[in-house]
Amino acid sequence: YKVGAFALYTQLEQTVVPVAANVGHVWPKAGIMKYPGTATIEFLPPIEQGVDQEDFMERLADVIETGSDALHAETQTTIDEFNEKGGPEQRRLFV
Repeated sequence: YKVGAFALYTQLEQTVVPVAANVGHVWPKAGIMKYPGTATIEFLPPIEQGVDQEDFMERLADVIETGSDALHAETQTTIDEFNEKGGPEQRRLFV
């Protein structure tokens, strides 16, 4: 996580609402391929003004990573079930 998020947080004097996502299963980091599926985002508890940089960065990373891991786990279960059934045209949706 970059300190630019903290800079915006302090300079704009606004509450930050972290967002978790599981888009990695339909839009992987590596490559240009996109896969069918539903991407989910979840708005997490806000971080109110007045938090110092170290605490802000730690809280931000913790809530986003925890939330994203939970969404990914839910998605992985769905993908595994889909793959066990053969998927469309017997292709695997996610490897």
